[in-house]
Amino acid sequence: MDWKELGERAKYVRDLAKSFKITLPTGEGLSQALDEAEALANGTKSPLPATDENAASSAHDAHVVWALAENLEACVTARIDLRAHLANMGTGSTDFGTPSSANANIYFKDFEYEVFIMAHLIRHGITVVPAREPNDPCYEFAADGILIQLKHPNSKKKLSKQIGRFNKCLRIKKAEGFFGVGVEDVFTLGDGSRFASTADQEAAFKAKAVAMDSFGRFFPKHAQSHDHIAGVFQTSTLVYFVAGDSTLRRLGNSCLFDDATRTAKPTFAAAQKLAGTFIPTPILFSQI
Repeated sequence: MDWKELGERAKYVRDLAKSFKITLPTGEGLSQALDEAEALANGTKSPLPATDENAASSAHDAHVVWALAENLEACVTARIDLRAHLANMGTGSTDFGTPSSANANIYFKDFEYEVFIMAHLIRHGITVVPAREPNDPCYEFAADGILIQLKHPNSKKKLSKQIGRFNKCLRIKKAEGFFGVGVEDVFTLGDGSRFASTADQEAAFKAKAVAMDSFGRFFPKHAQSHDHIAGVFQTSTLVYFVAGDSTLRRLGNSCLFDDATRTAKPTFAAAQKLAGTFIPTPILFSQI
């Protein structure tokens, strides 16, 4: 990571907030991450003890700011109005893979997830149009005409109802949609983010994969029963550390519903393109 570039990215986030006349609350995750990123960029010595835990926290903040600035810029370049997103990202934890407590909100991770997915699709040549009203209960944005609803849950309990409500809204709008989920908090991926070796890291992720695979099979099957949902995608985000080196890793996959009714719809080609941005060859529901 280039320290000068990190400082410039932190400045970009702050300047964008100022342009929207947004004050980022001190003591919250994003404000703390920006403070730490700027300290690293300026070579300011930390007053905290030189422990592995503190070093990991510092590196985490740097990765969060680096990725956020990159995604914000992609959306701004595409003329996406991010005023509401950035205002909401001012509160909440930035700890990917660690569910928030019952008394805390996850606004940062919720709205960062929207910015990340919009930026991801924009980079793949897809036209993104945000919902007319911020926090629209039906969808976050349209992607080449496909309506996208995103969830970044702490648990799996509400997803079934949310999928059903999304399909009802799509039916009313006579539209097709994709349902996306960020799964890192659901599966507490942050519980094991520091590893002594690559072998340790792979073993830990393999253990998590058992539960994730079970969900990955249930989720598409449930969503496919809803006639206006064209497909689903899942992503995971985690800053992890192996033998002292840190990485922000984002993974994704998608499942395209390819029954005869859906393949006959004029929106199917757009759905194929969207699914293909998450995995070179999207999983077809008929092959599960």
